[in-house]
Amino acid sequence: MPTAEDFLAGIQRFEEWYRDEFSMTNPTEAMSQVAYINTILIHLSRFLIIKRGLIEFDKRKIVSTYLDNEPPFVNKEAFDLVMDYIASRTLTEAETEIRKGYVKELRSKMNAHLGIAV
Repeated sequence: MPTAEDFLAGIQRFEEWYRDEFSMTNPTEAMSQVAYINTILIHLSRFLIIKRGLIEFDKRKIVSTYLDNEPPFVNKEAFDLVMDYIASRTLTEAETEIRKGYVKELRSKMNAHLGIAV
């Protein structure tokens, strides 16, 4: 079974690739709605795996599992939009802008919280 350190090493490599290669041609501002949702869910999942030893595969349960496990960062509005999108697959442009801002905030905060240097 992989350890928290194993997961951290993989996340570190991913974030370095994201910073050095992917984000150079795919800026956060150009991400699709699905990419915003998945990015938020990825960061919540990382916290659950590294800090709580929990692996949640069901996208519909990640937010509630995160909230049930003493999360360091909570944005109820963004989380509600994630759940709305999972349920209906539609959000307004204003709602997308809220998620866009939260993706940037969450990525930097969660990486710092988990000790991931990027």
